[in-house]
Amino acid sequence: MLIAMFIWWLMVAVLAGLAVLRLWRGVVSTRAIDLGLLPGTLTARMGYALGVLLTGGTVQRLSLVNDEAMGADHGGRGPGAFLRETVAALLPMLGCALGIVLLVRGLGISVARGMLGPSAADQVRFSLAGAGAFLRDTIDLMQDSLSAALRSNHLDWRYWVFLYLLVCLTLRMTPGRASLRPALLALGLVGVVFAILGWLAPQSLAVVRSGWPVLSLVVATNLLLLVLTLLVRGAVELYRVLLARTADR
Repeated sequence: MLIAMFIWWLMVAVLAGLAVLRLWRGVVSTRAIDLGLLPGTLTARMGYALGVLLTGGTVQRLSLVNDEAMGADHGGRGPGAFLRETVAALLPMLGCALGIVLLVRGLGISVARGMLGPSAADQVRFSLAGAGAFLRDTIDLMQDSLSAALRSNHLDWRYWVFLYLLVCLTLRMTPGRASLRPALLALGLVGVVFAILGWLAPQSLAVVRSGWPVLSLVVATNLLLLVLTLLVRGAVELYRVLLARTADR
């Protein structure tokens, strides 16, 4: 159950980040978003290139400001090429995840300790009451993380550096449109590997538990960004509708 929930939350974080970026692209250009998230963009692009090269592929196009323009030769079609695509999609997520861990250890513990306090649910009961409790726990996770961010010392420059890099890296864990399916498959394969390791060496689950606070932070960040983006987009669209009706009169 622990491994299944770990992979579930990773997928939630990735899909929430994908939704945020899609909503942003409806207002801001892709180039502006990629440059605004530059630390995360560089990490993801380097991870993609490394994944292609390590699996014997060739990077044909690598763009800093447009992931749809990137391309690689994975050696035709077949199981080998599919495995290469999966690894190339996984490496950017691993690179951003490693960056988040280093960020938390370097700045997060001292600057935003409270944001590491809330924890995502590590199990769910398969009943109506259990599903309701799970949804409440998820909402509480976002609320507690937001409250911790608001209580932090906003006069400390390290807080803003931490927050900016956290947003860049969590959103850039999201794969591009072309690599979404391989990325989700890669997460499933990671879950299978973790499950096998947990069965062979139960003590290895301690590694997963030790990373749970960071995972919870990633999930809370992307879900909060999604909720805030939806609220802002909704307010903007409502204003446009009211403005159009006023002009018609």
